[in-house]
Amino acid sequence: MAFSQFKSLGDVAKLFSFRLEKDDFVVVKPFVPAKLVVENIHLVLKTDLHRSSEAARCETLIFPILQEVWRHYADVLKLWNHAPLEADTILSGVPDYLVAKKSTFGPMTMGTPILVAIEAKQDDFVVGWGQCAAGMLAAQKLNASNTAVFGIVSNGEIWEFGKLEGAILTQHLFPFSIADFDKLCGALAFVMEECKKQVEQMNSTEGA
Repeated sequence: MAFSQFKSLGDVAKLFSFRLEKDDFVVVKPFVPAKLVVENIHLVLKTDLHRSSEAARCETLIFPILQEVWRHYADVLKLWNHAPLEADTILSGVPDYLVAKKSTFGPMTMGTPILVAIEAKQDDFVVGWGQCAAGMLAAQKLNASNTAVFGIVSNGEIWEFGKLEGAILTQHLFPFSIADFDKLCGALAFVMEECKKQVEQMNSTEGA
């Protein structure tokens, strides 16, 4: 069953028996995006370049914003674009973006997946979260550890965050907006920082 078959968080929660909660868990970190990135985002919004198609939203807003924050963590994390994620016959699919631990086998091999990002197609965040939750569960199953898995659902302009720990999926209380770009990047930086900490903990455990 592809992730796209899940239409809501409730669908996934009932099938896999996890609890849904809401909490204010994202702590916005100070982050100053590169000037060129800010100028490009402004140009995209001014010309409505992102509105021509769903692919355009991914390519002109979601990916460039993820990439801008991720590049500061590229020493330990790898950003994947439309890479398959398969835990079993039910939890399998192709998330729009993944952030994973860098693999010791090189850049073409995926390490432990820690963050799943899904586009809210047609601005449908309900369906988007169903797909994202399925992807987070697949990542959790592949990790086979106590590693928290983070999730993002975005239409490019609005960004919502979640965290899966054990059998509890927590959504952040409120979304972040591209209208406050520095704050949005700061929220992404917090998530990337949490992913980095987990990778460092994995490396420490593996080296013990």
